[in-house]
Amino acid sequence: MDMTNAQADINFSAWSGACYIMPLVGGYISETFLGRYKTILLFCLVYLAGLALIVIGSVPDNAKPLIVFPAIYVIAIGTGGIKPNVSTFGADQFDLRYSQDRKEMESFFNYFYWGINIGTAFSFTLISYVCQYGIPGLGGSKWGFFWGYLIVTISMVLAIVVYVSGTPRYDREKGKPQGSVVGTTMKIYWNAYWVNRTVEYGEDTMESLDRASVEFGGNYTPNQVQCVKMVTRLFPFLGVLVCYWGLYSQMVCFSDV
Repeated sequence: MDMTNAQADINFSAWSGACYIMPLVGGYISETFLGRYKTILLFCLVYLAGLALIVIGSVPDNAKPLIVFPAIYVIAIGTGGIKPNVSTFGADQFDLRYSQDRKEMESFFNYFYWGINIGTAFSFTLISYVCQYGIPGLGGSKWGFFWGYLIVTISMVLAIVVYVSGTPRYDREKGKPQGSVVGTTMKIYWNAYWVNRTVEYGEDTMESLDRASVEFGGNYTPNQVQCVKMVTRLFPFLGVLVCYWGLYSQMVCFSDV
C-alpha cells in the first residue's frame, strides 16, 4: 500500500494493541452470555471472515486500505474471543478431583503451548518466506502475500472443522455463562469504597476491601473479597509490566528503521 516504515509501524502498533484489548471483550461475552464453547466457535468464524478479507485484499493491485484495514481489525476481534477462552476451555475437560486428570491437564498445557510455538515457528519461516518470495510457478513474489494468507486461511478452516468435530465429547458445563468476573470485581470495589465508605476499618484482621464482605455489612462473600484483594496486590507488579511490554513492542518497529 506504499506506506513508509513509520506509517507501517504506527498501523502495526495500533492493530497489535487492538489484539490485546479485545480479549477483555471476548472474556466478558463468554462469562456473561455465550459460554466458552459458543464464544470460541463464533469468534473463530469472525477470525475466518477477516482472513478471507485479507486474502481478497492481497490479490495483486487489490491491496487497498478499504479492504486491508477492515480485514485486520476483524481478525483482531476474532482473536479477542479465542485467546481468553481456548486454553480455559481445554482445562474444563479435566476433573481436578482425580490425580490422573490433574496429570493429564499438565500434559495438555505442555502440548498446547508447544503447538503455539510450533505454529509461530511455521509462520515466521515458511509463511513469511512465501509472502516475501512467493511460490515458483504460481505468480512468483507478486502473488506471495496471496498464497501466504491463503495457507493461513485454509489452516483456520481445518482448525474449525477439528474443533466442531469434537463437540459431542466436550464437557461444556464448566464453561457455561456464570456472570462476569470483571463485573463482579468492579462491584466489589464500588461496594467497599463508595457504598460502605463510612464503615470504619483499620483492625489487624480487616482491610479496606473487607467493607464489601457480608461480615462487615457488604454484599459479597469473604471468598469473593479475598480473591479481589489478591488480584489488587498484583497491580504494582502489573504496572511495571506495562512499561516493560511497551518498550519490548518497540523492537519490531526499531528493526525497520
